[in-house]
Amino acid sequence: MKIALLWHMHQPSYWEADSGRYRYPWTFLHAARHYHMMGLLAKENPQVSMTINVTPVLAEQLDDYSKPDFKDKLLDVIRKPADSLTGDDVPILLDHVFKLHVPTMIAPYPRYRELKNILDGTSSKRVRVEEIRDLQVWYLLAWTGFPLRREAALAELYRKGKRFTEEDKRLVFDACHRAVKEVLPLYSELMAKGSVEISTTPYYHPILPLIIDCEAARESRPNVLLGGVSFRFPQDARWHVEEAIRSYEARYGKKPQGMWPAEGSVSNAALELLASSGMKWAATDEAVLARSLGHFPISEEERHRPYAFGDTGLSIFFRDRELSDRIGFVYSSWKPEHAAQDLRGRLLDIRSRLGKKEATACVSIILDGENPWEYYPDSGIGFLTHFYQALASTPGLETVRMGEHAGGDQKHVKLSSVVPGSWVDANFDTWIGCPEKNRAWVFLGTARQKLAVGAPQMQPPREFYRAEGSDWFWWLGPGHDTPYEASYENLFRTNLLEGLSKAGLEAPPDLKVAARIVPTPRFQPPLHLFTPKIEGRFGNYYGWIASGYFRSSEGSFHRAQRLLERVRFGFDEKMFYLRGEGNLKALRDSKEAVSVVLEFLRPKDMKIVYHGGALDIFPRNDSGSGQANGAAADQPAMASGSRAENGTHPPAGPSRGLAAIGSVVEMAIPLDELGSSPGDVLDFAVSIRTGKDSVDRLPQSGFISVSTPPKDFGSENWNV
Repeated sequence: MKIALLWHMHQPSYWEADSGRYRYPWTFLHAARHYHMMGLLAKENPQVSMTINVTPVLAEQLDDYSKPDFKDKLLDVIRKPADSLTGDDVPILLDHVFKLHVPTMIAPYPRYRELKNILDGTSSKRVRVEEIRDLQVWYLLAWTGFPLRREAALAELYRKGKRFTEEDKRLVFDACHRAVKEVLPLYSELMAKGSVEISTTPYYHPILPLIIDCEAARESRPNVLLGGVSFRFPQDARWHVEEAIRSYEARYGKKPQGMWPAEGSVSNAALELLASSGMKWAATDEAVLARSLGHFPISEEERHRPYAFGDTGLSIFFRDRELSDRIGFVYSSWKPEHAAQDLRGRLLDIRSRLGKKEATACVSIILDGENPWEYYPDSGIGFLTHFYQALASTPGLETVRMGEHAGGDQKHVKLSSVVPGSWVDANFDTWIGCPEKNRAWVFLGTARQKLAVGAPQMQPPREFYRAEGSDWFWWLGPGHDTPYEASYENLFRTNLLEGLSKAGLEAPPDLKVAARIVPTPRFQPPLHLFTPKIEGRFGNYYGWIASGYFRSSEGSFHRAQRLLERVRFGFDEKMFYLRGEGNLKALRDSKEAVSVVLEFLRPKDMKIVYHGGALDIFPRNDSGSGQANGAAADQPAMASGSRAENGTHPPAGPSRGLAAIGSVVEMAIPLDELGSSPGDVLDFAVSIRTGKDSVDRLPQSGFISVSTPPKDFGSENWNV
């Protein structure tokens, strides 16, 4: 059975068109930590064929960052001597250095953790020079790729830990810069040796169907709310495709064989454009296939093969969502070898279910090649090493490059038409359809139309194409959260303003004023004390109406389907209450042992585990995950008291709380068990586990923090 791996490498352009520098260093940092690592791992495992998708806008930035004199707002501050930072520089540093994935990038390092505890949120006037220098060095060390850390000089800096010198900083920066400069040559070397295919994406990563005609969003989901959005510039879509091909040819001396359309976004018009440009393959998500075939579920055979798109000569690969998302969202908390063996086992299960048809099957695993690794303690090296070795050594599994498989002798089943959609929910809601996103489309459409009318013979300045990138729309509005949302919107506007200025055209007044719309909050505090019934089902609406909530939200990468989508919580005088809502049917239908784990960091470092009809208390770092089968939908499983588990450490004791799992997960935990008194901070998180392996958690990392309320609590302001 064939396995087609595709790692997608992308960062939008953070270039400040009006100042001539990069506002954010994400391309440099991901290159130092992830892009370089992924190339080295591919080089160390030449027996594993794969496709690495490098967007042109990423390659453009890597070229810039490879120069010795590049300009970057944050990295310029990082490189300055600590004792020469100005009053404007220090706030820039403090605004960035703690916005990392804390469990894997700050918490493992005592000095970095100490600096965060002391300085996060503090006034820049209180920061000492030695603290500034240690912060500068630790920020770079946190973003240094794990292969680089094996070098003796860098390993010594990790051991040293603090009181760094300017020479120490220069050493780590030079190592990172060296890795950045090596990324593209390394990828070229891998392609020349034949184990890796380099593919590409339309230039600035636009949602191609929406650039061709935004009505594709309505075709994908008829009740989508487009408001006043009207955007139809197929000539811009063609520019993105043709410019990507020109850029690729200039770099590699030949045309690309295929493209991963930005976000796997496809439509008939978009695929026809790719085919007419000479592409041999494209890829998207299996949910787009299901909608296009017109039935669900689709069979194993239907899911795991490429299709010929009509008579165009273009093959379409469809991403296996479950396998891809397990790498992106599940395996980061597993032991690397166990995770790799689990994925290998799932591939062999697919092969077994296919039977004789496995010889013609191709399983497509497609995901980001950068963002997931921030959540792996070792940046994913352990998992990837074991996984690559398993692929290379397992009879019956064969890795292929996508262009190689698309151009083979095998005749693919024909798919004459696709329902427009992307890899996210098989529609375009992530980029259009809510007020914030629609407003950005109106700005883009108004500016682009002004150019078309005011300067019809003019080639649009690149700023217009840059503004058509998908990423600006990804971050606006609900669904994906970032502390940089306002700044990203400003970059989007700046591109349009600069583009109009280059064309000698006056910008619309609304474009100059950032009249922002407040997004739906992820967190809301409880309104007052309440005492709900613990039943494990959606009951009386008013039972939880006073609860606070924390809803799931994605960051720079997106999980197609979560088990936990929202956690509600609150108190009465004696109990802490929690309810988890989401796709719990999958939990109830699971054939694997299931447990629900409620973790606490403060006031006691502990966890309470529901497993097999019991609630048990464990130390938080204990492996006692519990094992129990999911309950039937109409008969919630109830838990009270404790029982001993087989094969795990015994609990510290039984909980006096209650739990029920049915259409929702509900728990009631006595406050005295948690050691919580009025005014104490309560840090908590909830996770779903199969055996000892976490399959979902809210929040994805860290904890929700609330204060235990007083008896007369009404409407105090709590924080998350």
